[in-house]
Order: sequence, then structure tokens, then C-alpha cells
Amino acid sequence: MPTLLLVCWMKAKISSVRPASWPSTSRIWSRGLDVQVFALYIAPGLPPGKTIKRAMSMAGTFFQALEASNGKFVMARTVREVRAAVASGRKCGLLAVEGGHIIEGDLNILRSLRNMGVVTMTLTHANTNEWADSSQDERRWGGLNDLGREVIREMNRLRMLIDVSHTSDETVEAVLEISDAPVIASHSCCRAICDHPRNLTDGLIKKIASKGGLIDMAYYPLSWTTRLPAHTRSDGISCAVLTRLRSLRKKIPTT
Repeated sequence: MPTLLLVCWMKAKISSVRPASWPSTSRIWSRGLDVQVFALYIAPGLPPGKTIKRAMSMAGTFFQALEASNGKFVMARTVREVRAAVASGRKCGLLAVEGGHIIEGDLNILRSLRNMGVVTMTLTHANTNEWADSSQDERRWGGLNDLGREVIREMNRLRMLIDVSHTSDETVEAVLEISDAPVIASHSCCRAICDHPRNLTDGLIKKIASKGGLIDMAYYPLSWTTRLPAHTRSDGISCAVLTRLRSLRKKIPTT
């Protein structure tokens, strides 16, 4: 869910955000969701220094929500903290980075984000960055370059979850070869079902699983099917698809 992005745009409270295709966070939590990952996503292409500045501003919004909750909403940095929060009846948030371009090729920014509480990072978004290839952009590095390999080793050392969603097949292969820890694909689907470049092949799915990793399906129509009309095949959910999702949601009981 792009909750933090919408909060920053709309100046709304996290608990009241309700994008067109999603229920509000408060409604989700009232129906049993205890933990949510909040992504720091900044669109690529900003001038040097602007990307991390926006990410820090977005993180500040998250920390303000923690303070305003009077202890009902807490941040977790480890599995133990997640379990403790849920056991005590509190709602729990984890911070993630969506797209490794946010660190601007600087390992010290990566370390600072981890110290701030970020627990996982998607290595790329839909753009190839200074050190890793995306599945939806030019392949510059054959997966990872030397800096990219350093990023993987440093994430292992910092005990950050490596997220390979959006990355190229070669990037996933390189990460699996280097990483000492299991990796995740937080929002990927199966290429055998839908031939989209951001989806995973059966071979990569098996390799991720063999190293103890996990894959979460993406709630994103363009990752499910190639049967959408041509005018809807863009890097976003079309109005036609949103209309269909809204009509389906009305049929789902809310009690």
C-alpha cells in the first residue's frame, strides 16, 4: 500500500488514508491486520540529494504517526519486536525502502537507513540504478556491478532483508549467489502464468525457496494477465481495472 506517499501528498493521518482501490488503514486494522510494512518510495530521476531528502521527509511522517498514537501504534525493527507488539495488542509498522536508487550509491546512506529502523530494501524499482539492473529498464550491469555486490554483503551484515522484486533475472541470480541470508520477493507473481518481465520464472522461484526465501504475490492486475485491452497496458492500474476492482469490492461483505 502506498500509504506514506499518499499521506505526504494529502496531509492526512495514516489511519484515515483511503486510496481509490484500497480500504482505509483503520478499517484494515479493525479486521485483524496487526502488522503493515510502510514503503519509502520515491520516483526515480530526481537531482542528487533530492531522493534521500524526500525519503527522510516521508519517514518523518511515519514517526509522527507513532507519536500521535499514544502507544497504540509502534515501530518494529526485529521479529522479536513484532511478536511483542502483537502479543500486547498494539498495531505494528515496519519501514522499507522501495527502490535502491534512494541510497544514491552510498553505503553510508544504507547504514543510516538501517539505524533509523528500515528493515528491508527492494534493490531496484522499475529503473536500473547505479549498481543493480531492473527487469523493466536497460540492463547495464549484467545483474550487479561491484558496488551492487558490496550492497548485498552490507545488507547481510546489517541484517536487512534483501527484496528482489522488480529486479532483472540476472540480478536475482547474482543476489542468490552472493547473499548468506534468505531473500524475499515482496510483490512478484509467476511468469509462467503471466509473461510480464517483473514476474519470476519457475526456476527463480525454486532457487529463492531453496535458500529459505519467501515470495508474496502482487495485487496488481498487470502481473496477473496479458488479456487486458491494449490501451490499459501501462505501468499503472488503468481506470478500467480500478472500476472493476471497485465493483468487486462492493460485493464483499464488510461485517
